[in-house]
Amino acid sequence: MKKGLLSLLALALTVVGCQNYDDQFAELTSLIEDLQTEVEGLPDVTSQVTALQNTVSGLATAASVNSLASTVSGLATAQSLTDGLAALQTQIDALVASLADVADADDIAAINAELDAIQDDLDELLAANATINQSVTINSLATLQYAESLISTDPTDPNVIVNGNVTVDVNQAFATTSGVSIDRINAVANKFATVLGTDTGGMLHVSYTASPTIGGLEMNNLVFVDTNIDVSGSTPTSMNQLANVTGAASITYSGAVAFQTPITITGALVVGTGATSVDLSGGSAASVASAGSGAGVLVLPNATSINSGNAIVTNVTAAKATSITLGKAAALSTLVVSAAKMDALVVEATSITGALTVTGQDSQTTIDLDGITSVSGAVNIGDAASVGLGALTTINNNATIGGNDVTAPNLATVTGTLEVTDDKSVSLAKFAPSATTTFTVATSASLKSASSTLLKAP
Repeated sequence: MKKGLLSLLALALTVVGCQNYDDQFAELTSLIEDLQTEVEGLPDVTSQVTALQNTVSGLATAASVNSLASTVSGLATAQSLTDGLAALQTQIDALVASLADVADADDIAAINAELDAIQDDLDELLAANATINQSVTINSLATLQYAESLISTDPTDPNVIVNGNVTVDVNQAFATTSGVSIDRINAVANKFATVLGTDTGGMLHVSYTASPTIGGLEMNNLVFVDTNIDVSGSTPTSMNQLANVTGAASITYSGAVAFQTPITITGALVVGTGATSVDLSGGSAASVASAGSGAGVLVLPNATSINSGNAIVTNVTAAKATSITLGKAAALSTLVVSAAKMDALVVEATSITGALTVTGQDSQTTIDLDGITSVSGAVNIGDAASVGLGALTTINNNATIGGNDVTAPNLATVTGTLEVTDDKSVSLAKFAPSATTTFTVATSASLKSASSTLLKAP
């Protein structure tokens, strides 16, 4: 009986926890609190069960309001609250009937123990579904104190669902008054578990350009944002549990932009030009761009490493980057990479409908383009330690490829000129120059063609 009852209570609390219902929500909350008080306060088991029955009946009455029967937006679809409470009432009726069979004090003790266990689980359910049905702003001592009155910062108290927008302006909070500390702000900010946003313009907004000596802003229990995110400043904001953003994400603070949990961003991700690294590994976004650039364009002069996860990137300029991984496993319109200190480049696109250009690397760079099957535009790859083109079958334009070790075992068709420069080893097992293809290979290189003959430079 207990687990079925609790699952239905969980359903009721989850549905209510993610919607704005004003008076109806207040009525439902009051009924649940009455249930908690009655179960704790009445020693007689019959009175306790009767009180439970009456409270559930009241919950069913509140659930008759149409808005309470709606499903959770942005979360897993829930069973109708009305149907759930009807099933709950059936189980309470069965408990009432079982009281007629109580024979001695042991039976009473067993029922009391069951009710105590239900009380404990009910407390957990209430804690797990704490909801703030309004927006939360922290930009002064007064607004911080008000946020503290809404959200308990005790570590044993629950993290909260904010059914509204969240704005945290650390600069303004420190500038306008004394008595504000980053620890006090973090005590509240670390309680945010979900931000739902109140409308299409709603968002999680964080601004923090204060001195790093103040300490970092933390939202380390934030998991789900059902709206846009705008996080700016010169100091990173820690959001290491963030897993899902249904809108766009603008994270433009200086420093490392990283997500410890693989994240799904429905819209575009914009990062600041001051980012020292970008790590979206295992995650996805519609595209990644630097602030002020077009979609898919990254201009990051200070970044030492870039991993775009499963987001579209078509152009990268990163003078200090030693490692670049562009993981969009789909067709790209074009790809241009310029990185003077690059040690390794990995691109997992399946094809490129425009040009492929990789420049700025040196003779120590490894270039892995093994997922690309075709390139429709011109190919220009500068000198590198190695260039892997394992899946490439067709280049519908001119191509210049440099590298000590060039591997393209499936390349069969080049409609323009193919020039392989400054190479020691070239693997083009399926390629045979034709009358319409001009082929040039570096003096030091040899090539095994489709006819199994060695082709050398003129």
